[in-house]
Amino acid sequence: MLPDLELQDDIGFAYWWTRQMVGQLHGDLPWLLDPGSGDDAMTKIRMVDALRIPLQQAGVAVPAIVDPDQDPIGNMIAWRDFLATMTAVH
Repeated sequence: MLPDLELQDDIGFAYWWTRQMVGQLHGDLPWLLDPGSGDDAMTKIRMVDALRIPLQQAGVAVPAIVDPDQDPIGNMIAWRDFLATMTAVH
């Protein structure tokens, strides 16, 4: 278990957000998030991608994940899949 509760909360939110957004885009989940209102989707994607630094500082090996500016959907899918393992294990 990660000792930093704030990091645990960030992981939980990032997993929920990436899971929901990817599910919406693929038509697997109901449309609950509107990337056009408030913060745009790229801001959120970059926020999730920024988890790499605190995770590595906590000793978690983060796999190579495609750059969000090159492939935002691929980035979300990779983070969703990686964070799923974090929420299941930790």
